[in-house]
Amino acid sequence: MTPLAALLLRRPVPHDATRERALLGCLLHWPDKRHDGAVLAEHFHDPQHRLLFAAIEQIGGTRADVQAVHIAYQTRGGTLPASAVFAMLEDAGVSLGPLVAALEDMRR
Repeated sequence: MTPLAALLLRRPVPHDATRERALLGCLLHWPDKRHDGAVLAEHFHDPQHRLLFAAIEQIGGTRADVQAVHIAYQTRGGTLPASAVFAMLEDAGVSLGPLVAALEDMRR
């Protein structure tokens, strides 16, 4: 092994948690834009993000129900609260105002 190869193997893989969250938010909101196989769980550095991606994949094709995704995520051993999943939608630029209003209407 060359010295350069040894150095590269010791370096951590570059990652950006904010971008991972934004990508997950996009996949939650626009699952039809996902190309099968283009994004894999292994592409996520954060283990919790890998679990959440697997949960999104399990729910599948239509716009993901955040509660259903969170339940699937928890059954896989995920530990993030549901509020973190909503935050991922915000990271993706999704306006949560209408969703919050709908949830408040449902509680009444």
